[in-house]
Amino acid sequence: MAKSKVLFICNKCGYISNKWLGRCPECNSWDSFDEHIDTKSNNSRVKASEQVKPLKIKDLSFEKNNRIFTDIPEFDQLMGGGIVEGSVVLVGGEPGIGK
Repeated sequence: MAKSKVLFICNKCGYISNKWLGRCPECNSWDSFDEHIDTKSNNSRVKASEQVKPLKIKDLSFEKNNRIFTDIPEFDQLMGGGIVEGSVVLVGGEPGIGK
């Protein structure tokens, strides 16, 4: 169902605001906002008929990736069996860089 939304549009320059303003910030004209009702449908949500059905774990398929093995068994285990070809791994760095 479409949800109506109230918009205020400046009748001098066309500036759109969610609330009424005494003076338009775009063209600086006073008392120029008119109330308009916008009835656009809300497309940001998924409709119930378009929802994706969940899959069972046994029905999932996994891709095998070629991995590069290092001489450090603990590191290979940490990386899930080695480094994936073409990947970039940040191992260390300064505090605050988002490791």
